[in-house]
This record gives sequence, C-alpha cells and structure tokens, in this order.
Amino acid sequence: MQFRWSLPVALTLTTLAAHAAPQAPEPPAAATAMAAAPAVAAPTSGLFLQNFDRTVRPQDDLYRFVNGTWLKNTEIPADKSNYGAFMLLSDEAEKNLRVIVEEAAAARAASGSAQQLIGDFYSSFMDEAKIEQLGLKPLQPELDRIAAIIDRKQLLSYLSRAQLLMIDNPIGAQIFADAKNPDLNTLWVTQSGFGLPERDYYFSTDQRFTEIRGAYEKHIDNVFKLTGRKDSAAVAQDLMAFETRLAKASWPAVKLRDIEALYNPMTVESAEQATPGIDWSTWLTDMTLPGSGELVLTQKDYFQEVGKALDDVPLATWRDYLTLRTIDAFSPYLSKAFVDENFDFYQRTLSGTPQIKPRWKRALAELEGSTGDLLGQEYVKRHFPPEAKQRMDVLVGNLLKAFDVSIDELAWMGPETKQAAHDKARNFTVKIGYPTKWKDYTGLVASKDDLVGNVLRARAVNVQRELKKVGQPVDKTEWGMTPQTVNAYYNPLANEIVFPAAILQPPFFDPRRTTRSTTARSAP
Repeated sequence: MQFRWSLPVALTLTTLAAHAAPQAPEPPAAATAMAAAPAVAAPTSGLFLQNFDRTVRPQDDLYRFVNGTWLKNTEIPADKSNYGAFMLLSDEAEKNLRVIVEEAAAARAASGSAQQLIGDFYSSFMDEAKIEQLGLKPLQPELDRIAAIIDRKQLLSYLSRAQLLMIDNPIGAQIFADAKNPDLNTLWVTQSGFGLPERDYYFSTDQRFTEIRGAYEKHIDNVFKLTGRKDSAAVAQDLMAFETRLAKASWPAVKLRDIEALYNPMTVESAEQATPGIDWSTWLTDMTLPGSGELVLTQKDYFQEVGKALDDVPLATWRDYLTLRTIDAFSPYLSKAFVDENFDFYQRTLSGTPQIKPRWKRALAELEGSTGDLLGQEYVKRHFPPEAKQRMDVLVGNLLKAFDVSIDELAWMGPETKQAAHDKARNFTVKIGYPTKWKDYTGLVASKDDLVGNVLRARAVNVQRELKKVGQPVDKTEWGMTPQTVNAYYNPLANEIVFPAAILQPPFFDPRRTTRSTTARSAP
C-alpha cells in the first residue's frame, strides 16, 4: 500500500563509480611500514575484458564492443524473461537468502523469534505434498464469505476486507506522503482490480492484445472449472464484460503520470458527493480507518462508474468477480493445478516467461514480501560489511561535492536558480545498505503446515502497519525496499535516493574497483 518511484539504477551507479573517492597521496616509506598491518587492497579495474568483442570497432558500436562476447555466449534462463547484471545479482542474492532460510527451517528456534517465523513460513511453502493434499480447502472459508454476500452493504464491506487481505478489487488504497504536504501521510484511493495490466489491454485492436484478451477469458474459464463450476464459460464472458466496463472508465497509463490530475484531496463528505453510490465512510470504517477522515481521490470519473456498478451490476456477478480475484491472489499457495493455471496466464502469456521458477525461489519471493525486514537483518550481517557502507558514504559525498562544482559552472543558470539547486543538493538524502530502523512484525504467527494461513496473517500485520500511518508524520527513516532487493529508487517528495545492500555488490559496486561494465539482454 505504497507508491514508489524507480529509476535506471545502472546509470546512476555508473555515475557514482566515476566519482569514486580519491586516493591519498603516496606516503613516505617509513609511514608505509608503520601502517602496513591493516592495509586494504589497492583498487583494481572493474572492466570485464573477457566480455569485449574485439571484432567490433568501439567507435562503430561501443555497446557491442564492450558486451558482445557476453551476449553471444549467454542464454536467457527458461524461468526468466530477460537476463543481465541485475538478474545475475538477483541470482546471487537468492542463493545467499536460501542459505539463511534453510538454516532457519532446520533450527529449533524459540517460538516468535525471527528464525522461527522465517523457518516455519519457508517450510510451509516447501511442503508440496501437504499443499497438494489440501487443494482449495485452505481458501474455502474466504470463498464462503464471498458467497454469503446478499446485499450492497455487505458487498462494499467486503471490498474493504479485500483491501486488508491485499486482494485486488476496484477500490485500491495506497498510503504515501501528501503531494502538497510531503511531511504528512495520506490515503490515496486509486483505480484497481483488473486482471489485465492496464486499460489498453481491454481495447487495443492490435493482434497481440486481442490474443491476450482471448487468453484471459480462457484463464477465467479455467479457474472456475477448477472450482467445479459447470457454467465456467458463461462466467468468463460475464466477468470479461464487467472488467471491460470498468476499464473504459479507467485512466490510460500516460494520464496516470500526471500527478496534478491525480491529486484530488477530499473530505469523506465531498468524496461521497463526487462519486454517488460509494459510501466512503463505511468503506473507511470497515478498513479500520476513521470514517470521517480525508482521502485523495485520484480518478474521480472512474469511481463514479464504480459507484454505478455497485448499484446496478448483479450481486452474482460481483460474487464471481471477487471469487476470481481471491483465487488469483492465492493461487501460488494452492495445489499444482491452481499454480500452473496462474503461471500459464500471468507469466507465460503476459510476460513471456517459459518456465516457472523452482519452488524454493517462489518461497523466497513470498518471504521477501511478507517478512522482508526479518530476512534483511540477517542478510546484512552476512553480506554487507560496515566497510562497504563507509566506502559508499564517501563515494556519494564526493558526488554531491561534484554536483556543487558543476552547478556553479552552468552558464545557463541564473544566481537564484543556482542557489536553489545548491539547496536541493545539500538537502539530498542518501540511504545506503539498510535502514536504521527495522519494520516491526509483532503479532505475526507462522506455522509449518499452514501456508495460506501464514500468508493471510503476514498480510494482516503488514497492512495494519501501513494503515497506522494515515494522518501521521512521514517517517523519514523508512525504506520502500528491503536490503536484499536488487534495485534502487528515487523518491521526489522526500528528495531521497535509496541503494539497498544487494545492489551494492559487484559488478555494480565493489570497494576494490573504480570502474565497471554491465551487460543486459532481453527476450524477443
């Protein structure tokens, strides 16, 4: 429940590497002898000469010259849609995390400890025989709750519950800083609940989109077949028409980038006047938020259509829709038939990934989302020593000094603009490696034989932590990624850039090196 901004991290780190900390002058021989004991290895080049293609002239194609041999010799793994330096690092991080979780699973740790929570959660995901035996049963109580919806009030109440369980539905909620008051957390209500990635997938006449729509309708049909429904094909047609109706009122991707258009702060009363049919007070109360609070209504016209749909779409259609969204949300934790169906559409068809990841990798991905900071604390202890953080701190400090110099040299900037640029650079926050304050998982319970229950309980803990932020000051120490994430991001409202420990590894960053080369390859 949070907005995040990302950026091409490889380019950022290339820039950082170019501004590595300068070396101290050569000391006298006597001083060298006295300081010999804790000596650090001299920096070496980060260029991977074995990847160079000497048959290509660098002035013709520098990228091929530097990466050509790697591109020729590297195949994209079957469980990935692309491969490059990011994926290489992700693979390495996964191997390191696997050691951590398997050690935790084998340990007899104290109940409620980080090791017990991680170990038992991982064990529950890896117990494939138990999961296969249970089939759809672990999710049946939630499906029964949906089937029991008999009026519009219960329907709206369930949309709140779906949000608490992180089940996609037409009323999405995200908590982030207020766009005009970045020191205060605000609830942003957003368009959501589509089985296809964005609006164009429902309307483009391009052959690829037409094929995907057909595959999605078949996916819906297959999901309901797995539940035993005899009318699955008719249900699929009905739900496709329902989603298409909402998609027509949704905003296209380009418009979603317009923060000014998205920023519509309202009281609950004004939101209810703007979007008849949605009782925002009840929705907020059922989400454990003050029903008289405020929210940012990002797409007013979309929610006007949702309000109409809450009133005129048959409850049977709504129940089928929520059943679909719930099964799709939990298919990765159910028996093989549901796992395979979910992968076939969302990964093979939409993303072009030909093969599902090994089960242990999927288990790690779930733990990353559910207990990321518990994993992160142990990852940092083992794989990001204090010296690496210190080196990055110095490196970034040098870069900020370079910014100051370059700003002064810009002929097209006037004195006032230069001063504003200097102020922004001086107020720039850089977060390196890992947070100073870890997330709290108090109340989380994990069992070795209850995967769906573990997921539900973890989601409840994580969502409630987020909801408590609404109306509260923004915590400037908080991170939007875990230390073991191979990525980075820039948050413009906070004027901060964040580099997790897992991306500060070779080839992107190495304290012993001063330059580097990266490669990337994508599937056709």
